[in-house]
Amino acid sequence: MKIKEKKDYLISEIAGSKAMFTKRNVFNFSRFLEMNNETVDSFLNLEELFKKEKEKEDINYLYVPNSEHTNIVLNLDYCTYYKMVQYNEIILKMPKPLCDGILTTDASKSLVVFPGDCIVVAGVHQTTGVRFIFHAGWRGVSQNISKNITIELKKLGVKLEEIQLVIFPSISAKYFTLDKENAKYFLKYKAFISSNDGENYNIDLVSILKSQLTSEGFSEKNISEMQYCTYSEYDSELKEYKFNSYRRDKSIHRNAALLIGNNKDL
Repeated sequence: MKIKEKKDYLISEIAGSKAMFTKRNVFNFSRFLEMNNETVDSFLNLEELFKKEKEKEDINYLYVPNSEHTNIVLNLDYCTYYKMVQYNEIILKMPKPLCDGILTTDASKSLVVFPGDCIVVAGVHQTTGVRFIFHAGWRGVSQNISKNITIELKKLGVKLEEIQLVIFPSISAKYFTLDKENAKYFLKYKAFISSNDGENYNIDLVSILKSQLTSEGFSEKNISEMQYCTYSEYDSELKEYKFNSYRRDKSIHRNAALLIGNNKDL
């Protein structure tokens, strides 16, 4: 998968759809998506991004899981109740009940997650148009949210080995640590954890998640990564960090990981 790094965002193609990840120089979404100036401005900038990338220019519905660090996955095809929030021409649709993953058979739907440092994964089955996105912090990885995505995909009869996946930027193992009490959930993944003092552990969540995905039946060759660290990537020209990072800044600001709907099906 070829990733293009632009001034304000990253973009790549995945099975005929576009995957995008925003940068903090113009995108600073609030953790709780309040109507503050920074969040409103970020959505205005997102509208301009869509126009720049020749996406649909009418009201954009973005479907977003609540990202509450669960392993719950919902099929949007069966969701009848949404909380909706409008920012100018963009309307966020958040399904109820709470969940951290969503999928749909509607190829025109655009899906989004607003992460700080957590992993976000998107997937597309090009033949059927089935698509999904999920949020996986360390709790989601420890609860193997990948298994619940797999269960929902199998209900649709989709062949997992044919799905193209992208892993968006997240915090790298060098900067992600857990104390001994919480690191115990990952002790079986010995190749992906390390500790200098036996009390705090560096954990490679991306590698663990990839191993979970391949164990479920996804093809390793179809898993691509945007290999950027949200904590450490620095823009020397702008003299600032490229992405928002909760672990680094302890702020409410978040990035946006987007899987854009396929216009051909609109």
